[in-house]
Amino acid sequence: YVPGPGCTSYFICSNGQVVSPITDCQQGTLFDEKLSVCDYEQNVECTTTPVPTPRPSKNPTISPTYRIAPTTLHPTFPPQTRSPSANNAIEDNLHYCKDDIDNKILLYQTAWNDWLPSTQYRYDGFLRGLQAMYLEGINDMTFYLGEDVPGEEGTIIGLVNIAAFLAQSMKETIKYDSCDENNWDINNEGKYPISNACGQLEQSYQHYQCPEGSEHFQCEVDPNMEMVASTHARWYGAPGPLFCAPKSIHPYT
Repeated sequence: YVPGPGCTSYFICSNGQVVSPITDCQQGTLFDEKLSVCDYEQNVECTTTPVPTPRPSKNPTISPTYRIAPTTLHPTFPPQTRSPSANNAIEDNLHYCKDDIDNKILLYQTAWNDWLPSTQYRYDGFLRGLQAMYLEGINDMTFYLGEDVPGEEGTIIGLVNIAAFLAQSMKETIKYDSCDENNWDINNEGKYPISNACGQLEQSYQHYQCPEGSEHFQCEVDPNMEMVASTHARWYGAPGPLFCAPKSIHPYT
């Protein structure tokens, strides 16, 4: 990993060649070449060419020296009306807990082991996804909310299923504040190979096939595809986002 000018970004080199797009650090952070992670400005000693500083138009202010977590605007959605087929008991219970879901459940772990509200996962997006899955579903599969059990017991069953889903989601994605796959499979040299984008744990993603009856969800393999993940984990020492491209462009992985 190599820092860009002013350490405000970084990229990956292999055998003297740049093999990744430039990734910008979050506002208020710089890339620490020793640790291969974006850290707060006051913790990084940048040795690359500094970024030119424009002449200030106002009297400069002193930045605080304490740590402030980088912030990203939460996704917002327009107001939504409930479907006539909505499970009102479930949605009423969730709406009552909206603030707790946003501020006590949908949290991610920072590089300093603090827990902060996620910038990717918020109550509004969670509810819309749940509504899509229990009201419409995919390929005749829907999210189970205890609809076949009458009364309060059915509501409790539905809420327990939601709790189990959130617990699994926390383990897989929410705690990393990432909605893309993370680069986590370390090779024998203690490094994160860029070939992980093609399959981790010796898997080959391009050979995955959907089961019988779901073939219409399967995409044709594009041997010339180039793609970069939008998000990635930011644990201490975490690598940059996964990206993939043909070997004709990136022969070394």
